[in-house]
Amino acid sequence: MNANKIQASLKKLHEKIKSVKEISEEDLRVAFVRSGVLEELGYEGELKDIRFERGVGGKRSDLLAFDDYKNVVFVVEFKKPAESDLEQDFAQLWERYVKPLKARYGVLTDGLELLLYERINSNWERKLRVNLGEVTLSECEEIYDSLKKPRIERTRINEVLKYFERFDKPEERVNLSSEVAQQHFFESFELKEDSIFANLLQKTVGLFDFELERSKFLKSAYNFWKISYAKKPDKVPESWRRIMAEIGLEKNEKNEKSKKNEESEESEENLFKFMFCLESAYSLFTRLILAKACEDYKLPYIEFSRFIKTEIERTSYRGDISLLAWAVTTKNLIEGMKRKLVKSVFEGDIFYWWEDSYRELRPGAALYSPRYEKQKGYFGEALAEIILTLYKFDFSEIVGDPLGTLYQRYFDKETRKALGEFYTPIEVVNYILDAVGYEGRSATEKRLLDPACGSGTFLVEALRRYLKASERVVEEKGGWSGILKTLCNEYCIAGFDIHPFATFMAQMQFMLVLIPAYKRAMEEDPRFVLNRLPIFRTDSLVDETKGEARRVTLESFETGVRYILIDTGLPVEGGNLKMKMPYDKDVFARTDLLNVQEYFAALQAVFDTVKESAWLGNYAVDKKELERIFKRYLEDKVWNGLVAFFTPYAEHFLLRFKELKEKFGDGKLIKSVEDLMLAAVLKNYVKYDFVVGNPPYVRVQRLPEKQRKYLKSLFVTAYRKFDIYVPFIERGVNWLSDHGHISYITSNKFIKREYGQKLRTFIYTQSNIKQIIDLTAVNIFAETTNDPCIFVLQKRAPQDQPTKEILYCIVLEGDKKILEKVSEQTSGNYYSNDQMSLFSIPQSQVMKKEWNFMPPQEQQIFQKLESSSTHKLGDLTEKISEGIVTGRNEVFFLTKQQAVSLELESEILRPLVRGENVRNWVISDSGEIAIYPYSISKEGVKPVDLSQYPNAEIYLRKHQDKLLKRKFYGKTPLQLRKEWFEVWNPINLDRPKIITPDISERNYFCLDVQVNFQFSCPDHTCFIIFPSEKIVDDLLYVLGLLNSKVIEFYHKHISVNLGKKGYRYITQYLKQLPIRLPQTKTEQALAAEITKKVEQILEKAKIEQQTENFPDGYIQEYRNRGEEFKSLNISFKSAHKTVKPVVEETIDGRGYNIVFGKKERSVFVESEAKANYVGVALKGKSAKKDEKKQILIPKSEAVVEAVLKNLEKDKAKTKSPSVADLEAEINGLVYRLYELNEEEEKVVEDFLEKF
Repeated sequence: MNANKIQASLKKLHEKIKSVKEISEEDLRVAFVRSGVLEELGYEGELKDIRFERGVGGKRSDLLAFDDYKNVVFVVEFKKPAESDLEQDFAQLWERYVKPLKARYGVLTDGLELLLYERINSNWERKLRVNLGEVTLSECEEIYDSLKKPRIERTRINEVLKYFERFDKPEERVNLSSEVAQQHFFESFELKEDSIFANLLQKTVGLFDFELERSKFLKSAYNFWKISYAKKPDKVPESWRRIMAEIGLEKNEKNEKSKKNEESEESEENLFKFMFCLESAYSLFTRLILAKACEDYKLPYIEFSRFIKTEIERTSYRGDISLLAWAVTTKNLIEGMKRKLVKSVFEGDIFYWWEDSYRELRPGAALYSPRYEKQKGYFGEALAEIILTLYKFDFSEIVGDPLGTLYQRYFDKETRKALGEFYTPIEVVNYILDAVGYEGRSATEKRLLDPACGSGTFLVEALRRYLKASERVVEEKGGWSGILKTLCNEYCIAGFDIHPFATFMAQMQFMLVLIPAYKRAMEEDPRFVLNRLPIFRTDSLVDETKGEARRVTLESFETGVRYILIDTGLPVEGGNLKMKMPYDKDVFARTDLLNVQEYFAALQAVFDTVKESAWLGNYAVDKKELERIFKRYLEDKVWNGLVAFFTPYAEHFLLRFKELKEKFGDGKLIKSVEDLMLAAVLKNYVKYDFVVGNPPYVRVQRLPEKQRKYLKSLFVTAYRKFDIYVPFIERGVNWLSDHGHISYITSNKFIKREYGQKLRTFIYTQSNIKQIIDLTAVNIFAETTNDPCIFVLQKRAPQDQPTKEILYCIVLEGDKKILEKVSEQTSGNYYSNDQMSLFSIPQSQVMKKEWNFMPPQEQQIFQKLESSSTHKLGDLTEKISEGIVTGRNEVFFLTKQQAVSLELESEILRPLVRGENVRNWVISDSGEIAIYPYSISKEGVKPVDLSQYPNAEIYLRKHQDKLLKRKFYGKTPLQLRKEWFEVWNPINLDRPKIITPDISERNYFCLDVQVNFQFSCPDHTCFIIFPSEKIVDDLLYVLGLLNSKVIEFYHKHISVNLGKKGYRYITQYLKQLPIRLPQTKTEQALAAEITKKVEQILEKAKIEQQTENFPDGYIQEYRNRGEEFKSLNISFKSAHKTVKPVVEETIDGRGYNIVFGKKERSVFVESEAKANYVGVALKGKSAKKDEKKQILIPKSEAVVEAVLKNLEKDKAKTKSPSVADLEAEINGLVYRLYELNEEEEKVVEDFLEKF
């Protein structure tokens, strides 16, 4: 320690603060950090052992300093100089930080003086108050002695025991009941570079690399995980990338080009390895949290702290602790918890592979002896850091609900998303559970299932309700031990998920909420233990009793005994491991088991027996032990009969477990087999009263071909391009008992999309629809946009008649909290405000092929439009198709400049039209061209002979590899018998057509006309209407109808609403639009008026478009004449929704500045006319941050004035009547054509105001 340096730093700080007139608290904090005092005290800086917190004013003006285990050594609160007496602010510092975080010291400073306080248990004492300009060396020594960074050597037993002893005192523990303490917990273990958890992850990766070729189990388990569960994230979180770069798993490239390059197989393998190790580290860490929380809540026989202290002390040698001891102790702790708490939560699985590294080790073994490699020690050291950091936190006051919430908040959203787990907001969960009626006493008497439980959000909220309801029936149910046995053994709340890590998270969260009830059960019965929670890893959409899974044999067991053969997916010799499970009908016929519930209990007993034998290496069935375990689960049975029936299965299980252990080198995968088989009972034989959840949303195109075929063979609703949530709905309804309820939050697309047709029929025939809540406009899921809705169905018994009405609600705006308001209105039949529209509709309405939900007054108009029409649009077209799909837009679509520089042949180029270019009657210039390598003739559309277009061929061949790798529904161009340079859907573009964006907030239909003798090429964000001969001469009339409010009203009732993005304008909906061709002279006159006004609009719209794109269309004439131009380049430092240029004459009168705001650099031009020219060119335009805009200015003043004059003339042409006026007149004519009265017109107008 150099007291002189500390003194110099503090005096320099004092001098700097005294010299400034005013300084903010944040700037004072920066000055303090830069003074060098922290370095002299031994701290390394932010991200390591310093953290900045937001002060009362919201700025990051407070500073926390930590030791290596995130214990707060001191807190500094900064105050503005001379604001008040510093001592008055200590109460705030004490209550905000020092007391809840158990900091040793609190510091107040304004840069001129410093006050140092010491915490003594729950009291405090001021140790020092110094003027920093006059600070003495002895005062600096006292500051150093108090605030220096403490060092605790984790390999020295005395230091470690002393550390434990400190936090054995309740007053020293950080109680997690306060928000600041919880935030400290999150930040202590967050997933970021240089964090304690990131260090564990890094050492896990190191141990993985070391053991992969040495451990038979790890190699097999990892490969199994990759094949069965690994899924590459759509986006790798930045926190992952930074950690991977630090570990050496990813090159830390900063240039964009490298990010766009396709990842190599090696980088993908590194990503999967990282994910597997991340899930392994999470599962280990959360088990430690559970063990610590159970101890803090004083569950009998649960010892976390004492066990660790005892083990570490026992394994020390001559005062030293081997780093291996921390890993061995952790392993032994988990083994002990498995026996004392819930076996399935602590049982070995594929993420428990690290345990193999320490199985044969003595904890006291020397770290760097030849026998014990460094990576094992490094992993043990990381565990030591985790344990020592976790040790100080006190969970006792947040066990139960708050602990479950804390656990849920711990996992950051980006990591959740990348691991394939989406968090369902609690508002949604509560709404669904309320809507199905899961509350009160009935919650304890009925069964609930979440078939895609993820991390368990629905299960945990259901558990909270179950436990609350159970408070009233404790004695009746045989105490808490009886309640919990019923809960788990009779699967009152059950959860399935296909991903092992999600299943583990759900079990962990379930257990964290269960702790208080579990404690009561243990107090009632000291021998109470739950072997498993009813949350299983399984594929909910696989039915083992159907298709290939079902087998009948007369050979294996007693003649006539049938069994079900379950494919576990675990690879062994000769294929996947297959397990024989008793056929339920035989179970009931050949034993005295009465129902599925007892069959499930018996199967659990068999697994308990054979697992224990397998762990001991004994592969013979102990029949006495089997009978003893049966008696633990069942009552009053013929035990020898049960033993006789199940013994052959137990022997079969043991043989398969032996085979599994020989193949994988370990028996940890037994749990996976057990999950599959127990879940098979709960999936295929049990009926539930409630099915709830948030099933996955995966397009069928992304599923393997084999899985697509399986789902289509098993589910009647798996139709066309279905999404995987569709069969989840069918299976959910089938799981229900009569009058049971199902409610999911899913995509709303099944309501109107073609793939939902069979599902809609299934829902109507099998259930009563109670509610549909359309939440498209609500940002329910921050991490994804899938246009959600909540539906509630009730299973209809065969003799039941459909209910009369459905409650439908469309939410127009708000966030997830809007569901509380929706819930308040669901008891009524009608409610409407700016946020929602809620109404009842007849159940008979869903009998129709299409589901178009609307209130009665809108329904009346809708039906009137249908009856008034003479044709559907589809009847008047040759084809309605999607725009061109290339599979590689970056190759086929180029800017005009690129096309010119490449000298591409014009014969195969087309003006490109994107959906965003189709607006308000006319198509704007995208500035891009499309390579369309086809010849179009009477014979059809054929690919060109590319050799006839040498420049295009040279360009395309540079990208040939990319083009050959394209896939359309899983097939390459060559597999589809196409030329390698073709697009997927060639179309005859050389004909009149109407184009619309595929997604739009309103009707935008435009007529595609030839430009420079070429028709355009719409891309896949457009849909194209090719008229038939019936209307080819009346396209302007049809265009007027399509852009009218009447047709927009109709379209928005039949199309999918995508919220803020708008509605879908695709073939399925476009072909249904009701078109009325004139039938009488009156209607012919109306049609002529509509056509005339459309002609006027097109002329005016063309002019408006030209004025909006000023000066491009106005200067082309002068450029063609050879006039000179100057290029003015403007860069915008910040984003502007609309640029608002202001013209100002310079002070010296020599020219004019165009000003865009304080942050932007003004632009100088020499004349007022040119300044106005630039101002008009930019006014109203948008500008992105760092965007550069180029404006061409004529050098000639006369040309500038002429251009501006022409602009004013054009603007005058558009004023009266304006396009808006003409549109209003067309709407009036269309109302008359479809015979709508004033009241009906108002309904249409009001609807379009909202939608």
